[in-house]
Amino acid sequence: MFAVFCTMEHEFMTVGEVADLLRISESTVRSYIRNGQLPYLKLGKGRSAAVRIRRSDIDDLVAVRESESDDKQ
Repeated sequence: MFAVFCTMEHEFMTVGEVADLLRISESTVRSYIRNGQLPYLKLGKGRSAAVRIRRSDIDDLVAVRESESDDKQ
């Protein structure tokens, strides 16, 4: 048996988990991915490939969005 060490910055999440975390729709998360705003890892081939997003990349996206919001005020 082996142990897996996982820190928050290396934690991977699904599209659904990201949507739940940010309280947005899965389609919005996919839009961020399509537009290059959210990096992702694709596991497998074709349309059925699993997509995973690093927690640290989510944190970066939120920081950018907060900065954009602050600039508008």
